[in-house]
Amino acid sequence: MMDATEYVVVEQFDILLTDIKATVIERIKIDGVKHDDEHFFLRGVTLGENARVLVKAVVTRSGNLQQHHAINVTMLVDTGSPYVYFTQKTWKALGVDLADLPNDEAYLKINGVRVLAHVSSNHFEDIDVMGTSFLKNCKVAIDYPEQKAEIHIFE
Repeated sequence: MMDATEYVVVEQFDILLTDIKATVIERIKIDGVKHDDEHFFLRGVTLGENARVLVKAVVTRSGNLQQHHAINVTMLVDTGSPYVYFTQKTWKALGVDLADLPNDEAYLKINGVRVLAHVSSNHFEDIDVMGTSFLKNCKVAIDYPEQKAEIHIFE
């Protein structure tokens, strides 16, 4: 199986999102994260005419720092994106100075799973995106009639 991240240049990637805005996403209420003894589940909803899938995740910055920042982030689930992206606003909330990021990327954790994350840009600069670099270790279930989604994390 080929890994798409070897073939898509991060800086050239774009998602044309004309039907969804950050101001709308911020108002969405999602139950959030639940877990059992073996798995974490990210809960979500579908939104709008195009039934965009949004989930609530806990994003953590950790490393050699004395402090660990964790925030709740509503993310667009996009299986067409090979990468995970966070907005400048999210990076700032995590205490990250973008000037300190080599190549506009750093490792973060989404519900405990370490993933290389990039800075959102172009047409999706105000949207946090959960791409396949995270989703490839998950089971995604979408119930369009009920307007609900759930992601089971297996890592």
